Amino acid sequence: MNAWYPNAARMLLLMAPAMLGGCGPYVEPYRYISLADTPGLQQVEARQPELSGLYFAGDMPVRYELRRPGYAVEIMVPEGSYLPAIELSIDSADLRLVPADAEVPPAPIFCGAWYPDPADPARLQFGWSPNCDSEPPWGLTFFVTDDSGEQLGEEKLRFQLERNGWLVLVDAV
Repeated sequence: MNAWYPNAARMLLLMAPAMLGGCGPYVEPYRYISLADTPGLQQVEARQPELSGLYFAGDMPVRYELRRPGYAVEIMVPEGSYLPAIELSIDSADLRLVPADAEVPPAPIFCGAWYPDPADPARLQFGWSPNCDSEPPWGLTFFVTDDSGEQLGEEKLRFQLERNGWLVLVDAV
């Protein structure tokens, strides 16, 4: 019997639980929130997302601007986000972004939610589950207020999910 045989058998016995336990590649289409159907919204920047494990991706909108009399809102796809999300920020320190409910048809699972920035009321984030099975179009509404809470504007963003490449991640223990 060869000297390597017992070591190879031990190695296979040690690796088998890891391989049978589900460690391996996780492949899923990469999706992002597209605001292309929102009137008055201007796309400012498009480029390929910089994500580890993202393949075959092309340019996509990563920054938009919404200009209104008295304020401007910048909307960006967050860097490093593997899930569909957008970040909103307003150009004035004395203005606030206040989220309203997302306009999403009923679905059996969680679809999306607003995440206000507790440290900065001029910033909001919205996250979406790529597994949500409700049909578009979807909408987001937020309000622009001043420090006293007086409403200066109401904004409605129409969005849908777009595919852009494939995520290949390794699920390892």
